[in-house]
Amino acid sequence: MIKSCREQMIELGLKQGFTSPETVELSQRLDYLLNIYHNLETYYTNTTDKSPRIKSLSKKA
Repeated sequence: MIKSCREQMIELGLKQGFTSPETVELSQRLDYLLNIYHNLETYYTNTTDKSPRIKSLSKKA
């Protein structure tokens, strides 16, 4: 999901410009996804339960 959003943002930025409203919207969506990912990673890193789910997520980022 993060990778796809990043690729879409770059592609759109190259076509419409990196300051176009559509590109900025995708950039904000990417920021949101990265913040969620970071918060989840931080939570699971700081818990004693090292869930294998977070390991699989980190390979996708």
